[in-house]
Amino acid sequence: NHLIIEIEDISGKIKCLVMNNKGGLFEDAKDLVGDEVIGITGTVGDGIIFINEIYFPEIPRGIPIKKGEIDEYAVFISDLQIGSKKFLRASFLKFIRWINGEVGSTEQKKEALKVKYLFVTGDVVDGVGIYPGQDNDLEISSVFEQYEECAKLFSKIRKDINIILAPGNHDAVRLAEPQPIIDKDICNSLWEMENITLVSNPSMINVGSTKNFEGINVLMYHGFSFDYYVSYLDSIRNEGGYDNICKLMKILLRKRHIAPTHDANPSVIDCEEDYMIVDKVPDIFVAGHVHKAKIDQYMQTTLICSSCWQSKTAYEEKLGHVPEPGRAAIVNLRTREAKFMKFLKEEEDE
Repeated sequence: NHLIIEIEDISGKIKCLVMNNKGGLFEDAKDLVGDEVIGITGTVGDGIIFINEIYFPEIPRGIPIKKGEIDEYAVFISDLQIGSKKFLRASFLKFIRWINGEVGSTEQKKEALKVKYLFVTGDVVDGVGIYPGQDNDLEISSVFEQYEECAKLFSKIRKDINIILAPGNHDAVRLAEPQPIIDKDICNSLWEMENITLVSNPSMINVGSTKNFEGINVLMYHGFSFDYYVSYLDSIRNEGGYDNICKLMKILLRKRHIAPTHDANPSVIDCEEDYMIVDKVPDIFVAGHVHKAKIDQYMQTTLICSSCWQSKTAYEEKLGHVPEPGRAAIVNLRTREAKFMKFLKEEEDE
């Protein structure tokens, strides 16, 4: 029950042994994945290294949580799946009425009017031909009409909110990551909206900067690679799986790469740069894809998995997957307090 790991560098490769009585070291070793970059110290034997310590690229410790100068809010949503018969339209319209300051308690309306940024982390539409038999699950069968409906819904949001929109694996872009922005030919209406910024997946977005404050850096990643690591890593698979998605996000931050294993996701290989590397430490790391609503903190980085706006599908039912729909994550950029608000309408079944 010990672990043998093979490592390589430009000089060659060698096997390494981690003893199962090493406690935290052994647990770290079990979370290693192929192709990631690590450092080690240990004792060299005959064709083997006995590992004493594993070093990850990691994010720096002891850095205070960055807080903005202005009392303003950022809201995070994902996986609208517009065009699906399971799209929670009434719940999403309720969310729009809240963000416009029209519904909620007095305090909730005050918060809504302080929202300046809306991050949409992929899968805004359900797409077409994404999986076998999808036609039977679609309310809108044209991807162009799905995006037009998306634009109509976003046009209802007040114009002083900056909407930052990235694609996901259901969107009409290439599946391979990094994914480019949604093309103008797919939905010209989104391009024409002055308060929408279309970005790639992944993206690092800076918001809330002032003359004396550098701003909050938000790493947006839809999360397509997460499926691989939920299945592969014992510490995730045996401790809640998708329900423990923030732990996976922590692990990927430690690795400073959001898809370190080459076959974790379809990818575009660039010999000059790896766009999945987390070279700048984010203040907020937001993802979607898994239809869970989770918030956590890892040192100076707030972790958000930003829910969905689609009720349980037959595919999720078959997998035993329980989505947490109709929620929006809200972060006060001045205090860095983060929470979820639930907008699920009673007539719409989770």
